[in-house]
Amino acid sequence: MSEDEHTDNLATLPQITSHTITSTLTSRYVSQKIYTRIGDILIALNPFEDLDLYSDEVITEYSTHHDVYSLPPHIYSISQDSFNSLRSKGHNQCCVISGESGSGKTETAKLLMRFLSHSCETLVPDLPEQCHQMNPLIEAFGNAKTVMNGNPS
Repeated sequence: MSEDEHTDNLATLPQITSHTITSTLTSRYVSQKIYTRIGDILIALNPFEDLDLYSDEVITEYSTHHDVYSLPPHIYSISQDSFNSLRSKGHNQCCVISGESGSGKTETAKLLMRFLSHSCETLVPDLPEQCHQMNPLIEAFGNAKTVMNGNPS
């Protein structure tokens, strides 16, 4: 296994080819490192198992660290970066979550909202409750019938 296969940011690969991308993602997935960056974009591979990556301690680590990009790639780093940009620039932020049916988009959206509600609760005390109230809406979109998924859960 080459050193390139251990990188957590595909943009740093000396050669970016379909082979190096696939090889790196495979190597990281086998090591249960489901998140990989490509610049400021996050790639997530659904492990289809609980990896204990979303504890309150992990939320605290990402929400209190001044440079989240020095931490391992995580949905929380994207959440914190968006939150920081919102606060510093005053512009609305958008996180695009894309993937095939069953790839974990709904769960990722819920994790993002959980992180933001934790990060913002001192600024907006009722935000955690507002985020919690969004879960049925997020679930409804996640359970929508699609061409790929004719029988949603």
